[in-house]
Amino acid sequence: MKVQVTEEADEALLARLEPLYQRVFSDVRTLQEKAAAKPALHVTAAWERETLIGFKIGYRTGATTFYSWLGAVDPDRRRAGVGSALMRGQHEALRKQGYISVCMKTMNRWRGMLILALKHEFFITGTEEGEKGLKIVLEKVLTERS
Repeated sequence: MKVQVTEEADEALLARLEPLYQRVFSDVRTLQEKAAAKPALHVTAAWERETLIGFKIGYRTGATTFYSWLGAVDPDRRRAGVGSALMRGQHEALRKQGYISVCMKTMNRWRGMLILALKHEFFITGTEEGEKGLKIVLEKVLTERS
């Protein structure tokens, strides 16, 4: 598995992520449509040969804060370390870019994501009501070892 970090996503990369995005989320809106309202996106993607097996997308929210907005792992590749590899790759790149913390939100129905975040030293900092239900807000302070 190769983990690749792209500091600024373009439409071509988002188009390559679209099939996996739809497989995981079955959204009526495309990834490009959802991404259009976001600031410059950073993508961390996991590839097995030429096949995309997972991704994490996020963006800067402050001088030293990053928001990990969206992630997906091929359902056939779950529990094989893909999510952890993506998270480690994203966090390593963020530290090198000078970020101090990374935030994310998830929902109880995405328990695998919640468990992954807790395993990677995120702390639950609160909840907020979203259009699809209650969101769990998490934050991680990036240190040399985390």
